[in-house]
Amino acid sequence: MIAALKDRAAGLNAREVAEAQTARIAGMEAKRAQREADKQRTLEKQTTVVPGRRWDFKFVDCSVDEAGKKGRSLTAAGWRYGFPHEDRKKGQIKIVTKIDD
Repeated sequence: MIAALKDRAAGLNAREVAEAQTARIAGMEAKRAQREADKQRTLEKQTTVVPGRRWDFKFVDCSVDEAGKKGRSLTAAGWRYGFPHEDRKKGQIKIVTKIDD
């Protein structure tokens, strides 16, 4: 929306602004779809499925190195156990004070 307003301020007419916005949205959607497909492909490569009688068990490969120095990396298994979210920590500012463009 901001880009559309900038185009309008640059002197483009309404049709040109709408076409540019449609092209921008299509580009963003294509990038998002590609990212999701890549993510899904990577997850499928890392996942091993063991079929059972009642359930299928899925195992995802993980490494000790993913946990980082303190063992609490966001990509590590079990990162949230015993580790409070930022908004629950003492002394954190919980009210929005600034909005980035």
